[in-house]
Amino acid sequence: MSEEIYNDIEKRFIWEWVFEANLQGVFYDATLEGGVWNEDETIELTKQDVIAQQYQLRMGVNLYYNRFSFRYMVKFNSVDFVNGVIHRYGSVNFGYSF
Repeated sequence: MSEEIYNDIEKRFIWEWVFEANLQGVFYDATLEGGVWNEDETIELTKQDVIAQQYQLRMGVNLYYNRFSFRYMVKFNSVDFVNGVIHRYGSVNFGYSF
């Protein structure tokens, strides 16, 4: 590949790392209050069941070339309740700008 073509590609190619961390406090969580979907059982939460400090992490990479884009993200959410599990999921995004 000639130096001129390589420099042209290098000028059009952009990439960036993404890292975002959020910490939040929960004063009242009504996500499981009442039996919205199940009328037979009432789910009851006590103050000790709810975790007051929660975090969210998001990290990934964004790649851009000319009008094309590619994004890959991984997200982590801490547990909401004492017996809960960490939620983690990812996403892939392809784009074209016109």
